[in-house]
Amino acid sequence: TDCQVNNMSQMRLSETMIYPNPASNYVWLECTTLAVVTAYDLSGRSILVKTIKSGKTKLDISGLEPGSYLFSTKADGQINTHIVVVSGVQ
Repeated sequence: TDCQVNNMSQMRLSETMIYPNPASNYVWLECTTLAVVTAYDLSGRSILVKTIKSGKTKLDISGLEPGSYLFSTKADGQINTHIVVVSGVQ
């Protein structure tokens, strides 16, 4: 899967963006279609599942411990994975 990181530390994969990265209390998800987002810790345990509508959605991650997480988005039969670094509460 192709992943590009721009100068603003935004991750863009297909038609889904997750930012900011690193993040502390929340991330924004932008999708062009209805999507199911699942967050996993690095042991593979699912820790969050949310269905989001097309457009921009604010997702509260303030309960996550600092570290790296995999955010998987499934939309239109396509699954994309993003690595998001949680830096702690600011």
